[in-house]
Amino acid sequence: MKFSLITSTLGEDRHDKIVRLIHSLIKQKHQDFELIIVDQNETSKLKVTLESYFNEINLIYLKHDQRGVSAGRNFGFRYVSGEIVSFPDDDCWYPDILLMSVNTWFLNNINWDALSGCTIDLKENLTTSRWDKNPGEIHKFNVWRRGITSSIFLRTYALANAQGFDETLGPGADSPWQCSDETDYLLNLLSQNKKLYYDTEIKVYHLEPITQYNQQALARAKRYAPGTGRVLKKHSYPFWFVAIALLRPILGTLYYATKMQGWRAKFHWLIFQGRLNGWLSSK
Repeated sequence: MKFSLITSTLGEDRHDKIVRLIHSLIKQKHQDFELIIVDQNETSKLKVTLESYFNEINLIYLKHDQRGVSAGRNFGFRYVSGEIVSFPDDDCWYPDILLMSVNTWFLNNINWDALSGCTIDLKENLTTSRWDKNPGEIHKFNVWRRGITSSIFLRTYALANAQGFDETLGPGADSPWQCSDETDYLLNLLSQNKKLYYDTEIKVYHLEPITQYNQQALARAKRYAPGTGRVLKKHSYPFWFVAIALLRPILGTLYYATKMQGWRAKFHWLIFQGRLNGWLSSK
């Protein structure tokens, strides 16, 4: 099966990371794929960086002026020719056997529309505690622990009548909702009765950006948390589920406050505030 991999990118500091992704693709055991790179930078310096790779892999370079990772993915989807679509982040990379494993899975599971995996670090440990430890079907209440953009693979035909990514969600969007774009996308597919499966053996390298609790971590929490609340509101989650999503960071705040760990306490408090503000949003 042919794969179409769509990577939307913004920022010249991401160029080296994209090269790392490309090197991992060159090493893939399964070589039937195209990499569609959507460059949202003002300059075309990335194209210069990529010039030596056009003869190495099937690489499609697109320039797109509209900012936002969701807008970039929707734009890239217009150029898809593969049977399986995926959306690797520009800072992730693949184990050598990944595409071969995904290809085999889809051939052996013809009734499923999508496959989702998890992300790992250099030691092959799960990058966050959010991941479910057991495989199984994805539904509305476990999708938060079973899906991230860089490890989602979908049959192209299953997306024929599906709406694209919500361009008000995700990093770079012109809105306060800078995350949960992939969760919203999967929820839309579930609402159309698509069958989605989570397999813990499907693993993508994607390092956890928060390695210590500092000002950068606080800024990330403040920027990303509202998107979670927004998606909870958009998809009409019951109050009990929303309450759990709000209670967890409150408990984290209280726990770290008693431990006199101010940075961690503030980090969890910002997550609570962001989720609440996103859920209360009316637009």
